[in-house]
Amino acid sequence: MTLKTIVKGRVSGKILKSNQPINFLGAVDKKTGEITDQKHDLFGKNLTDSILVFPNGIGTVSYTHLRDH
Repeated sequence: MTLKTIVKGRVSGKILKSNQPINFLGAVDKKTGEITDQKHDLFGKNLTDSILVFPNGIGTVSYTHLRDH
C-alpha cells in the first residue's frame, strides 16, 4: 500500500482502515465524526481521535474538511 501524508508530524491513536473510498460530505457526520453511510465498511465507527487509512476520497470535499473541524 502506498500512503499519502496529509499532515506531517507524530501521531498516536487507534487506526481505522477501510478498503473503500470515503465521501466526507455525504458519509461522515461532521459534528460527531461518525460514519453514517450504511453501505460503507466503517458504518457506525467514529473518526474522532483516530488515524484514518483509506484508498481515496470521493467528491469535491477535501480531506482538510475533517482535519479543520
